[in-house]
Amino acid sequence: MKNTWYFLLITLFALSCNRNSATPEGLTSLEMKKTAQHVRIPGTRLFIIPPPGFEVSTSFTGLQKSEKAVVQAYELDAQSAARASVYFKQIWEKEGMQITSENPLKAGKYDGRFFLFEKDKSVGGCGIEFGNGSFSVMLIAFYAHNAVQTEQELIDAFRTVYYDPDLVLDDAEASFTLDEREDGFQLANVSTGNYIYSWRGGDIEDPSVDRVIVSIWPKEKFGTLSLESAGREYMTGLESMGFQNMHIVAESATRVQSLPAHEAKIAGQAGILNVLIYQLVVAKDDRLYVLNGMVTGAPEDDPDALKEVTKFIQTLHIN
Repeated sequence: MKNTWYFLLITLFALSCNRNSATPEGLTSLEMKKTAQHVRIPGTRLFIIPPPGFEVSTSFTGLQKSEKAVVQAYELDAQSAARASVYFKQIWEKEGMQITSENPLKAGKYDGRFFLFEKDKSVGGCGIEFGNGSFSVMLIAFYAHNAVQTEQELIDAFRTVYYDPDLVLDDAEASFTLDEREDGFQLANVSTGNYIYSWRGGDIEDPSVDRVIVSIWPKEKFGTLSLESAGREYMTGLESMGFQNMHIVAESATRVQSLPAHEAKIAGQAGILNVLIYQLVVAKDDRLYVLNGMVTGAPEDDPDALKEVTKFIQTLHIN
């Protein structure tokens, strides 16, 4: 399963596009009851009774059945979900994914949808999405196009999904640590695979607040791209989100805990604000760590603008 990083983002866009109005036989409601057989998908508030042969993945957030099928889990705040739907419009079109049917879904007190999709008659998929306006949860499954039994087993498993809105997520389960301080950067938000730290606990809704975003994805999301190219891919994504004139000011190879890494200084604009970014990309085992420290309002040639975000990012320790 290559390009798994794209699957959430292209599907978010797909859900905002025109769909076939046919109703699949499958899922219209979730039981939303937790039992002893439920397992939690790490990094999320989602619990599920896995379908036969599926186990919690160690390389991405979700479930996996060897190389035959995957279920990816996502929990996003409303703003991230909205941005992603715009962000990957072009990727959706490029990948050729097509929603074949969709119907409303009731997940306890939350409204949502169940959908089926396919790509080139070779990849099949199904998924659920629900939320309440402040968050969006998604489970997306991919499998061989004609794997009818697998599809039904996944639909049955989706029916068992339980969401615990009161479960507190922090970075205790993260495979890395950073040196958080009261007078420095502090964890401000956690969503699937992403950790956002803000300067002195500032509001991340305020674009003037300095921040560091840590993204953890399966290494294969970039295929055979180098660390340098992976960083550039992230920069291209920022441009798709509305950043302008993004360019690399300086870059070099480095090491983190003896691991190969790549660092770069990136500059551009977000509306009328100048944006400076210190980026560090590191790979370990089957995971890729992309860290971006962002500062707004400083001129590109300010030698001290990225001092604090760089210092914080360089405290990275991968467990």
